[in-house]
Amino acid sequence: MADILSGEVVITLVAILAFVVLSLVSARAQVRYRQLRHEETMAAIEKGADLPVDPSPGSPPAQAAPEPSNSLRTGLLTLGIGGGLIAALRLLGSEYWAWGLVVVGLGVAHMVYWLVMGKAEWERIRRGAPGATEIGGRDPASGSTAPGEIAPR
Repeated sequence: MADILSGEVVITLVAILAFVVLSLVSARAQVRYRQLRHEETMAAIEKGADLPVDPSPGSPPAQAAPEPSNSLRTGLLTLGIGGGLIAALRLLGSEYWAWGLVVVGLGVAHMVYWLVMGKAEWERIRRGAPGATEIGGRDPASGSTAPGEIAPR
């Protein structure tokens, strides 16, 4: 029974479970996207409006460039996960604790991206360039928040 719960077996099972869960979540998101596109198309047909143009049927639309603040969030999260992984594997006495350094490296890469790209974004905000929003989504020119964000009170 002790061999079944060894560190190597647990790590392998967790990795397989994570892969399966992420695959199921991704598949569900794609199905939901197709359902929403179908409902939108049917509503447009019922109203007699032009059909929405979908550049690639069945796939989500192209994403905009990532926000530097998202890289900060992701970097901090991955650094924490990597540090926790290293600590947990060291406490378990596993010789594979160094794999946590890979996750820490990803976190450091996100932080470097944030440092490089975030500085350019902050410069645009400071100059009041059109399209630049403050951290937190506030447009410095109009004082309004970005779409989907709640204004602070």
